[in-house]
Amino acid sequence: MPPIFDEHNTQKLELDEDNIDDDEATLPPAHNVLRSTQSRDDSENDFKSSAARKSTNDQHKASDTRTSKQPSVAHRIASELNLPCFTARSQQLHLLPSPSVFHSTLISLIQNARNRIVLTSLYIGPTESDLIHVHLRTALKQNPSLKCTILLDALRGTREGSDKASAASLVAALARDFPDQVDARLHLTPRVTSTLMRKLLPKRFGEGLGLQHMKLYLADNSLIISGANLSRDYFTNRQDRYLLIEDHHGLGDYVQDLITRRYARHAYRLQAASASSSSLENTPYELVWDAGEQSDHIWGNTSAPVQRPPIEFKWSSSLARDLSKVTDEWRSRTAQSRGDGADDADVQVVPLLQLGIVGLTQETDVLSRLCSAENLPNASTVDLTTGYFSPSPSLVQLLLNQRKRSLALRILTASPRANGFFGSSFPSGMLPAAYVLLERAFGKKALNAGWTRDVSGGEGKRLEMRRWEKQGWTYHAKGLWITTPSPTGSTAARPTISLVGSSNYGRRSCNLDSECTFLLCTAPDSEFATKLSQERDALLQHSRDWEWDTADSSRQRVEEKELGIETRPLVRALTWALKGLL
Repeated sequence: MPPIFDEHNTQKLELDEDNIDDDEATLPPAHNVLRSTQSRDDSENDFKSSAARKSTNDQHKASDTRTSKQPSVAHRIASELNLPCFTARSQQLHLLPSPSVFHSTLISLIQNARNRIVLTSLYIGPTESDLIHVHLRTALKQNPSLKCTILLDALRGTREGSDKASAASLVAALARDFPDQVDARLHLTPRVTSTLMRKLLPKRFGEGLGLQHMKLYLADNSLIISGANLSRDYFTNRQDRYLLIEDHHGLGDYVQDLITRRYARHAYRLQAASASSSSLENTPYELVWDAGEQSDHIWGNTSAPVQRPPIEFKWSSSLARDLSKVTDEWRSRTAQSRGDGADDADVQVVPLLQLGIVGLTQETDVLSRLCSAENLPNASTVDLTTGYFSPSPSLVQLLLNQRKRSLALRILTASPRANGFFGSSFPSGMLPAAYVLLERAFGKKALNAGWTRDVSGGEGKRLEMRRWEKQGWTYHAKGLWITTPSPTGSTAARPTISLVGSSNYGRRSCNLDSECTFLLCTAPDSEFATKLSQERDALLQHSRDWEWDTADSSRQRVEEKELGIETRPLVRALTWALKGLL
């Protein structure tokens, strides 16, 4: 089966020092701006031209959970924390470069799906009628055996626009018209513990208590892992990260199990309130608690006696048990097949679940292992990016309390103008300024911990903080890259460890939201390491360094004027009072 695209033909990158803008001239020499030797349009057309998707052949199935012969950070961490560890080949993994490529790839996957589609997102834009009622509806009509689950957040998914439309009203007609193929689910945070609270608390404020935040898009055996939701801006001008893993039967089965069995049983069933409606896009709907019966009916989850979760609002412990069970079962499956070994399996993939309110902390546990002395040797570089910089206290401690002789930490955040809340009305309009305050607070802690802004490449603990900005765009990317020194010095240092998924690594991600992130480990000379390096550098291309180590109030006021924000006393007070929700 041909891959979706060939990076060697469409994504070949080379240094272009002559074309570096003045605004970008502060990039360190080791991370000069890269440019494509072909136009973006050509690259994106190559993505769009390859649409075929087939189920994994027997050879691919056999190698889904094989491991390379060399031990890896992923295998060691998975063993310590009892996590599943899949393996893949570099050729199966593709880091999509842009929102438009993400959109076209997603449409291609849906159009060519034959067996299963699982769409897990915070929400679907209520105007995405083409996605739901053209592409997905057509695929379901053409393939009566095709099954589909859509899982959204209950609060965000029912938030109405000016025309009273919502993600729920958009999807309800699809669930009605394909009762034996489609199961639509809305997951409500366990923190909203009563019907009275749900009615009295405005949706926008209720969302602050926790959300279903995972972003997983599965079609047959191909999976997109991202932080992007399914709405127009995420398809056009909101930059995120998008990892496509092609033809991986094991990961596909894992995601199906996680969503259609575990989460579906702890989410409301979305159904149309009437047998017909005047509009597919704005169908009256209702939410029904069926403890996953519709999902089990569609997916045939009847191989073992089903223990239904308790009535709504009393199932948090049941969900915790189910999520622990899916981890244990897949840990056992991947461990059993690890001895088969394939020489071309050069990437290890470890799924991480985080739902702090029920005590599930796989992501934070892995972060602590990644920042240990064993996995972060001297002269390493850690790149962390998030559109919303509000690091949890534990992450701040992990990053700043390093005792290395030489270590580089680079943090890439959204410039206030690239923050999705920039220009919004109160109270969300104050968020860009709030994140600037949190960045400054982090800088002050770094200064006290002995970090410097020296980016010349010398020894010491060097912190570089950068802000991403691109005219007319917003920034929503999140993730981690770790680059360790090449053991032989024969190749340029490239990232060998990365985290990709929905988490922003903040207090919310740690304590409130449902998150799914994937740990990826590879060798420094692998093809995937090159892809990770190119992805990171492409994001850095649109960023500027800023002076995080200054406490001069006059310089900070000048900076705020340039950024178009104002950190007035009210913003400061609300930031510190509500930082646990940011």
